[in-house]
Amino acid sequence: MSGAIHPLATLGRMDELAQGCSPVHGLDPRAKLGTTLLFVLCVTSFDAHVVAALLPFACFPLFVSRISRIPPARIAQALKPALPFVLAMGCLNPLLDRTPVVLIPGIEIAGGWFSLTSIVLRFGLALSALFLLTATTGMPALGAAARRLGVPAGVIAALLLTWRAIFLIAEEGERMRRAHDLRAFGVKRPPWPVAARLVGHLLLRSLERAQRLHLAMLARGFDGTLPTMRALRFQPRDGLFFVSWSALFLLLRFEDPVPRLGGWMMGFIP
Repeated sequence: MSGAIHPLATLGRMDELAQGCSPVHGLDPRAKLGTTLLFVLCVTSFDAHVVAALLPFACFPLFVSRISRIPPARIAQALKPALPFVLAMGCLNPLLDRTPVVLIPGIEIAGGWFSLTSIVLRFGLALSALFLLTATTGMPALGAAARRLGVPAGVIAALLLTWRAIFLIAEEGERMRRAHDLRAFGVKRPPWPVAARLVGHLLLRSLERAQRLHLAMLARGFDGTLPTMRALRFQPRDGLFFVSWSALFLLLRFEDPVPRLGGWMMGFIP
């Protein structure tokens, strides 16, 4: 069970990172949310075999990581649990897509390798941007930003409560893991029948705790909306952040300056 809890602990650290102080942390959540969504849309809209055109998009997560002082190693650690699923999605592409693609004059490789590389790049870029968005904003502020942008209040409340429930389940799972370790006399992993019963008890405990949480919220006057401590104020720097990055994303998506840059660099080679 500890292996399942580790990714949840990584999610919990994002709330701690959101309490940081940097120019990116101070931006309006609506500007960061809109910029990140446009970034993800541009990255995921390329053709299946595109690789080189995706590389310039890495400037956005690298810039945000640098300014927000969130090390790339932390981002890689957060993306690591999802990497096996991404590789599983594209691992058969080199075998199924045998269309020859010219890498350089005289060298051809199967198109499936390009599509596999493209899937991994899209995954890395999109999830890196989403991780940085959450790590520099926090889920409550993101919920408030989405509400101001027109998302229904019920949807926002469900998402925020689900986010909170994830950590409640993780806490219950950690208690059960410690209890098992104290009673297992050195057995690190329980056998499958015991693990199945532990998962069942975890679900029952989570349901009971969710009911207590619901009653506590009703006792405090919960009306379907979750209040936030931070007031949203859209300032000129927020507009500059959104407009400048959006213009760059659209330029990279529709103009594709990589071939022009390659031709310009080749002109200096004798």
